[in-house]
Amino acid sequence: MKHINLTITLIAFLSGVSLFFACSSSKNDKSNTTSSGKNVKGELKAVRNYQNGKLSSIVHFRDSVAEGEARNFYSNRKLASVFYYEHGKLHGKAVKYYPDGKVYRIRWYVHGKLQDTVKKYYESGKLMSKQTYKDGMPSNDLKEYKQNGELITNYPTLVFTLKNSADFYKRKLLEFRLSNGSNAVRYYYGPLTEGKYLDPEATLIGQRGNTGQIALQPEDLGRKLVVIAKYITPFQNVYPIQASYTYK
Repeated sequence: MKHINLTITLIAFLSGVSLFFACSSSKNDKSNTTSSGKNVKGELKAVRNYQNGKLSSIVHFRDSVAEGEARNFYSNRKLASVFYYEHGKLHGKAVKYYPDGKVYRIRWYVHGKLQDTVKKYYESGKLMSKQTYKDGMPSNDLKEYKQNGELITNYPTLVFTLKNSADFYKRKLLEFRLSNGSNAVRYYYGPLTEGKYLDPEATLIGQRGNTGQIALQPEDLGRKLVVIAKYITPFQNVYPIQASYTYK
């Protein structure tokens, strides 16, 4: 798969996803912003952003709040993405394209949060992946496909190791990592909401490198600990992996 030159910066949060536009002038990238129409209250106003003299995006505003269609462009002036705002929040269908104009990804937003099924495609038009989101959070029903259409099933699992800690109290230390050793992971206390979605308020677990760590207390004996690994796949999808460990 060819590298996709992103012209949009997506900032993913545990509680949802938002979109940021660089609309201010910068001497470093020689960008500038122009607007069309007068500042008439209640009317849409188009703001065009340029980088190195080339149109990079067009965003519409109503009373200084993003509203309606927004577009981003590649340096060759071809459409990179198109999406929509409602009262300043992403709402509706959002499509990203390959530089040759073919569809790369389709997303749906409801009041600023990812909802429904996100789909990605190869340049050939074949389905690359699909995954359900709810309130901006990914589910574990991810399906990814090779270019020949074969479903990918070899996802990593969580591996637990109980060790002696080096602290004064000589507590036990529960460590865990992904079976494939990936560094593209963050760990949270579980369980998954509805058995499939990462909770937007899930508590982050401390980690060193690719290894998560929980210091166990004597009162934890017999306790079942549920851990979620938020794994970023080679296809750049977020895949929550849940597993449990009982301290004995």
